[in-house]
Amino acid sequence: MISNPDETFLNQGRLDKNINIQDNAEYTWGDHSLRFGGLYQAFRVEPYQNFGVVPTYTIGVGTNTPQISTAQFTNAGLFPGGISTGQRTTANNLLALMGGIVSAGSATFNVATQNSGFLPNQGVFNKFAYENYAAYVTDQWRVRPNLTLNFGLRYDLYTPVRETQGIFLEPAIGPNQDPVQAVLDPNGQFQFIGGNAGGNNKLYKTDKNNFAPSLSFAYTPSFKDKFFGSIFGDGKTVIRGGYSISYVNDDFVVSGAANTIGLNAGLSTTNNAINPATGTTSLNARADSLPAIATPAFGTFPRPFAAYNTAAFNFFNTVFGVDPHLQTPSVAQYNFGFQREIGFQTAIEIRYVGARSNNLKVC
Repeated sequence: MISNPDETFLNQGRLDKNINIQDNAEYTWGDHSLRFGGLYQAFRVEPYQNFGVVPTYTIGVGTNTPQISTAQFTNAGLFPGGISTGQRTTANNLLALMGGIVSAGSATFNVATQNSGFLPNQGVFNKFAYENYAAYVTDQWRVRPNLTLNFGLRYDLYTPVRETQGIFLEPAIGPNQDPVQAVLDPNGQFQFIGGNAGGNNKLYKTDKNNFAPSLSFAYTPSFKDKFFGSIFGDGKTVIRGGYSISYVNDDFVVSGAANTIGLNAGLSTTNNAINPATGTTSLNARADSLPAIATPAFGTFPRPFAAYNTAAFNFFNTVFGVDPHLQTPSVAQYNFGFQREIGFQTAIEIRYVGARSNNLKVC
C-alpha cells in the first residue's frame, strides 16, 4: 500500500480579540438607591483558511494516456488466460506511479483585496469588527418598609458588523426594495459589501433605538393592608413581579450575518490544468514537468447572479443576503411570584416566568 507522505490539510482557524471597559457606581439618597454605569466593548474576529491553495496533481493514467488494453495483454501471450478489468486497473496504476504520469491538476484561487483579482497561493482571510456601547441607570426605591420598587433604563448600541477589507459580496438591494425580492430577482447583481448599508464595509445599517426599560417590585403584606393583610399580614409572605427588555449579542459573526453573507460565491474559485494537446483537463503529463494552472479572470463589479451559475463556480445558484435594516435581537421577560414561609427554615414559592421575542432572525 502506498500513501501520500505529505500533510495535505492546510491551516485554518480564527483569531479573536475582545476589549471590555466598564465602570459602575452606586449612590444612596434617602429611600432611593441609585445605580448607574457604562460599558464599551470591541470585538475583532479574523477567520482564515488555506484549503486548496497549493496546486494538487493526481498520479494516474487518464483518457489521453496510451494504455495497453486487456486484449493486448492476452494476444501477446503474457496472460493466456486473460486478465480482468480490475487487474488492468492495477497495472495502469503501477504504470502511473513508476512512470510519474500525471492525469489531473487543480488549485484554488482567492482574492486578497477588492482590486487584487484572483491570486495563486492566496488563502481566505477576513477581518470582522463591531462594537457595543451601553449605559444604564436604576433606582431601588423603598416606598414603605414592606414595599420596594425598582425602575431602570439601559441603552445599547451595537455597531454593524464590518468586514474591514471590504472583501465580501452581497446582493444589491434598492433603497425601497424588499430584501427577499432582491435575492430572488433573476436579474439581480452582486456588489462588494457596504452598498446596501451606506458604505464603510458594513453588512447592515445601525440600529439606534435599543432602549431597554425594566420594572420590578417586592411586596410583603401587613395587617394594615386591605386586600392581603387579613390573610397574609403576618410578615411571612412576599409577592414579587417584574418586566424587562434585553438586547443581546446574537453572535453576529460566526453564526449570524457574517456567516450568512460569506456563503456567496465569487471571491474564490478552483481552476484545472489543461492538456495543451487536447484542450481538456485529462492530462498526460510527467511529474518532472508539471503543467501550469492558469489564474482565472476575476471580472468587474457589480456582476449579475448568473455569472456564478457556471462551471468555474460549480454552478452556484443560491444567493444569500442580509436585510439592511436588521435589528439587534431583543427579548422581553416577565415574571410574577408568590413566596410563603410555612415552617422553620422552610418556604414554598410559586412563580410564573415568561419571555417573548419577535426579531430573532437574519435574512
